[in-house]
Amino acid sequence: MNHSFLCRLMTFVVFGLTAGTAGCCKDKSDDAQPIPFPEPKPDETKVLTPSQETAQPASTPTPTTASTNNYQSNGFPEVMPSQRTPVPTVSEWSRAPVITTKKFPDGCHMKFVREWLKINCSKDTDTATPLRISSITGFGSEGADYFKFEKPGKVLDIIVRTKDGKNGSAIYVMDRRSYRVGYHWPYRAPFPSTIFE
Repeated sequence: MNHSFLCRLMTFVVFGLTAGTAGCCKDKSDDAQPIPFPEPKPDETKVLTPSQETAQPASTPTPTTASTNNYQSNGFPEVMPSQRTPVPTVSEWSRAPVITTKKFPDGCHMKFVREWLKINCSKDTDTATPLRISSITGFGSEGADYFKFEKPGKVLDIIVRTKDGKNGSAIYVMDRRSYRVGYHWPYRAPFPSTIFE
């Protein structure tokens, strides 16, 4: 067989097959083609079908600290925060109510701002004279977890971050007697208990 004849025969067969398959499967109606929807722009919201909505994970509500800034009638916050919060400001301490769950010696009080507990004894006319703070245990690191201020004859003051499952105490030495002060927070209890004894 002639080489040029063989090339023409193969071209004919290939052309015939291509034309046959192109025409056999094509749908004559353009209506059957799906209409493509454009992808939403970055600032647009994509609308989900009901089946897509149920497949999406449920959104987690954003935690709010509003209730940690409100107080119960006994001076404790309504809710203790679940994470560490900043050290309260002087203004926050001045607005916080005094804890009323214990009888404190005259001139002494405790306050909460969120998880932070302030224990204060100050000299007044007929009150015991504050001398010093000793035996601090379980409060963590000074300057991070607790802060103390003592001015002998005038004031003893500790601010401590209470922690779930922890406890800590200190001794307030006064001229008439000494007091153990601090907190105890049983694991997973909603609130710590205060210590002043």
